[in-house]
Amino acid sequence: GKLEHNERLRCVRCTSSISLLGRQSAWYKAEELLDDMFRTDLRVDTIACNALISAYENSKRWERASSFLGDVQQCALKPDVVSFNSAMS
Repeated sequence: GKLEHNERLRCVRCTSSISLLGRQSAWYKAEELLDDMFRTDLRVDTIACNALISAYENSKRWERASSFLGDVQQCALKPDVVSFNSAMS
């Protein structure tokens, strides 16, 4: 319904913002935004998680990327090829 559509739009906007922050090497702000998504019970998907992993990678925070990848797996989200490639690069 409409509520689900609005929630999906919010998720897309947040994911886009995380990607933008990652390209600006503002990994800490991207991390805060994803934390906010979890706190507000917004549906966090693999795409949003990949955006944060890429933000870490762009900022050369490989240990954080690797650690977060483990967190993603514990949250019952399924990392994909992009997740692993970003964490490993």
